[in-house]
Amino acid sequence: MKIGHMKSMLNHVIMVALVKQNDFSQTNVANVIMTSQPAISKKIRILEAHLGFEIFARNGKSIIGLTKKGDDVCRLAENILENAIEIERLKM
Repeated sequence: MKIGHMKSMLNHVIMVALVKQNDFSQTNVANVIMTSQPAISKKIRILEAHLGFEIFARNGKSIIGLTKKGDDVCRLAENILENAIEIERLKM
């Protein structure tokens, strides 16, 4: 996997963890990271297309939870996010 692709995928995967941590609200995540809700939605859809399965369970356009595979992805994404936070703390 190319570095640029890996960076993009990590960005998308971390978005999954953030959406779960914000009660599945893409709008809340967008406000926190200063982007738009459609941008968050697009990143999630790109990741789902890349993986070949849905991460989030939906009711229409609303995210209502995680699929089984989505739960696995989210657990791994949360580990990545926690490790990134720990790495950042090393500079303190």
